[in-house]
Amino acid sequence: MIPSRGTTAKNGMRRWRVFRFAGRPVIAVPDSPNLTEVALASLKPFTPKRVAYQRALRVATGLGLNRVFSTLTTQPLVDHPDFDVPAWLAEIEETLGLARLDAVLVWPPQRDRGRVYVHLIDHHARAHAFAKVSLSPANDDAIQREHAALVEMAKRNLQESRVPRVYTAARSQGFEFMVLEAIPEAARPLGASVEAFPMDAVEEYAGAPYRLKAGNWDSLSWWNRYSASAPDQRQFDDALRAAISHEGLRVRRVHGDFCRANLLGDHTRTWILDWEESCADGPAFLDELSFAMDVGFRWNASDPRGSVKRFQAQYLRGQEWQSRHAVHTADVLAAVAFMCSIGKVAATGLVQHWGD
Repeated sequence: MIPSRGTTAKNGMRRWRVFRFAGRPVIAVPDSPNLTEVALASLKPFTPKRVAYQRALRVATGLGLNRVFSTLTTQPLVDHPDFDVPAWLAEIEETLGLARLDAVLVWPPQRDRGRVYVHLIDHHARAHAFAKVSLSPANDDAIQREHAALVEMAKRNLQESRVPRVYTAARSQGFEFMVLEAIPEAARPLGASVEAFPMDAVEEYAGAPYRLKAGNWDSLSWWNRYSASAPDQRQFDDALRAAISHEGLRVRRVHGDFCRANLLGDHTRTWILDWEESCADGPAFLDELSFAMDVGFRWNASDPRGSVKRFQAQYLRGQEWQSRHAVHTADVLAAVAFMCSIGKVAATGLVQHWGD
């Protein structure tokens, strides 16, 4: 049985229920009891915060309290009322050749993320597509970078991994957006161990590294961003430049944010998501170190010196580890610099406290 569609107001407009937490919008779901569970399932809660959101909403719905904890509206993007969501949905339906789509809007947990995610549900109540809508100039750039990377990956006919297919990427009402194919329901996060790192997939999309000529690091697409990202970086920067001068620097195509939140498996291949930080001249060891730190290293803000020592012991002073991974000091430090440039907390802490 196909669930009924989202209800509409008397004037024919679609309606959504917007749920808030601590005054902030969290999720907007079509105002239809039959679509609520579909909407919650589309969240794919792979992070602890999303799990908590989903559970709380399920409890509220089960107790019949969803109307108490939500507001009814015909424009669900409540923090940007100048964006007409129903009109945008009509554009997407026309572009995709579909008669009707329902939309579940999800706001990122980070207050300053500057975007909203939209899960698009088809008339069979199945996840059909996933959209990112930019709400800031910085996110405009991020969406454009990701679009370019996904187009590049599509040309490579990858066998070891899958990247989402781009249905459309455009600008509507002054807002940049991109619509991607939905991830299979069977997809699940990779294991939380370094052994789960999908080496074959990375080697396939990254290609062979090439060595940057000494002194040419200022030409790297991400270098200026790194230089501006951490004001107290002198000692780390000196160590990085010395290592590059001595060993050179290997660069190649990188994903840029290769952590478990962006990696899913569906029993056939690894799905690699969120290519916003991808570039063609990233540190060759970046994606492997990003994954290793994500599953095996935690920054302790109350003990920065101890955190730096643990990192150095784990990734720089272990000759056996470096030999096994065929990396040099320059590879590791450049990877940390890149992660610092995109705001990774652990990397920024390492850069700022390197000489403590």
